[in-house]
Amino acid sequence: MSIAIHSGLSGEPSIVVSSPAGVMGTADFHSFSSKTDIVVGNTSTSLQSTGFLSPVWDFTYTFDDGHQEVFEWRRSSGDAVAGLGGRSRGQKLVRVSNGEVVAAWTHPGGFNLDKLAKIGLLDSAREYGWGERWDVTVVIGALALIEKERRTRNNASNAA
Repeated sequence: MSIAIHSGLSGEPSIVVSSPAGVMGTADFHSFSSKTDIVVGNTSTSLQSTGFLSPVWDFTYTFDDGHQEVFEWRRSSGDAVAGLGGRSRGQKLVRVSNGEVVAAWTHPGGFNLDKLAKIGLLDSAREYGWGERWDVTVVIGALALIEKERRTRNNASNAA
């Protein structure tokens, strides 16, 4: 799997995730809003920030059978994030209908030039058999949040 990050000036999606077989999915940031369009295969969703002081990033996922559910990326220092073995804070992905945590991400602990983040899809979600499209959607959503965070940090340090 390869990940390409593009600036807004390139005309390419902000993030492109590929395998040797081709593009698996993309994330495209909107310039003047918090919205990010995620495309995996022939399906799409939008990751959108809600909340001001403690932002939550939600998206609606359409399953293969056509039903839809809302999921939210929320800041966390709980078990799902701690279980990744990185920093103590990160984000967890919550299934809104029942509060179940289905994925998490955090930055690696310590100084690390090789790894940008640790992303984990929890076994409970895998047991549902949601498939590769679900997995890729979750990973691209996490990568989008990580890249947005990186760009915010860089913009803040450039302004200082």
